Amino acid sequence: MDQMTLESSLYWAQAMVFQGKRVQDAERIEGHITYKITRMEEQFFLNAIGKALRWIGELKSQGVCVQPIDSFLAVAGVAQLVRNKREHDDEYSGPQKKTEVMSDASQPGSNLTIKVGQSVTVHRNGTVLLGGTVDVSEVIEAAIELATHLRTEQHKYWEGRSLGDRRNIEHFLAPEGLVSR
Repeated sequence: MDQMTLESSLYWAQAMVFQGKRVQDAERIEGHITYKITRMEEQFFLNAIGKALRWIGELKSQGVCVQPIDSFLAVAGVAQLVRNKREHDDEYSGPQKKTEVMSDASQPGSNLTIKVGQSVTVHRNGTVLLGGTVDVSEVIEAAIELATHLRTEQHKYWEGRSLGDRRNIEHFLAPEGLVSR
């Protein structure tokens, strides 16, 4: 397992929790200026998810903690589409505009059908859905579960490096491959 991939995955999992809570806090404030602040916080949250998806995908390819990664991907995988649309919103306007994918934001059990674009944030019974599909609370929960598992993997990694051979404890922080045993 690559230590940088593990550390970066953990960092971005924690960043999603931090930024997701900022989105939830911003959504509770009322007023016109809040819309701009909320949009900014949502974009930072989506960017954290995007970075996490890239690092965690690399971690998964190395065979690390596959189950928590799969659970996270099931919840957060759709966020990349919402992030890309919001990040590249200029490509969706003008004469050469791209066609926006519409998402079904209908409430389960309702006869009302609601289709929204990725730029829309839906508020439903205390739930915040970015692009009508990315449930901020679900992503936070999945990121907490993933970060907890990644911390366990991180401890195993460092424990193996430092305690594997007590005679080489002075090499605790030496890069892998530079320690001769």
